[in-house]
Amino acid sequence: MQTTSKMRMPNLMLLHSCADARIPADLEAGLNRAEWCRFSSHGPTALDDHAALAAACDCLLLVVANAEDWSAARMAALTTALAPRPVIVLCRQARENEARWLAAGVEDCMNVESIDVGTVTRIVRRCIERANQRVHVRTAEQQYEDLFRQMPIAAFSVGRGPTITRANQAFLKFISAQSAEQVSDQQFHGLLAGLEQLIAGSSPQ
Repeated sequence: MQTTSKMRMPNLMLLHSCADARIPADLEAGLNRAEWCRFSSHGPTALDDHAALAAACDCLLLVVANAEDWSAARMAALTTALAPRPVIVLCRQARENEARWLAAGVEDCMNVESIDVGTVTRIVRRCIERANQRVHVRTAEQQYEDLFRQMPIAAFSVGRGPTITRANQAFLKFISAQSAEQVSDQQFHGLLAGLEQLIAGSSPQ
């Protein structure tokens, strides 16, 4: 997912999940005139290719006519394929099915009969912003993890117990271990004792 900025309008896709799945004509027309996004509307055949959906949109508005057609597993398959792009469900039975769909990765659910262009606009923009923030957080976490793993100074993290939960390559080399798994279950104080002996043995007499 590309980060949305003032210089780039997000691609908002409206997807009718079946022939009976419709939204009010004035709502679709209003979204089509929106100046803050590039809007497109598609029929149910677009559901056959999740990869194409992911490539074509930054946010998906999924119109569901019959909630029973969308099990948690089916919804999870769609949201997983589109992640980190948010999926928002428009459905008459939105509130009755909100909990299971949110658990399946849906960003938000709206009652298709009680929404207008302004409401959809606010919710979609908020969902896109949240998705972008999650991408930024994951990127920062990965950068930190790479720094931790590659830095030349020996470092490790301690969890409860205390036990060592992870260690970088410099630390593994220092204690002559082949992998973090070899030290992850060792007691912290026991390892400290071994390090103290190692340091004492290497000190000049």
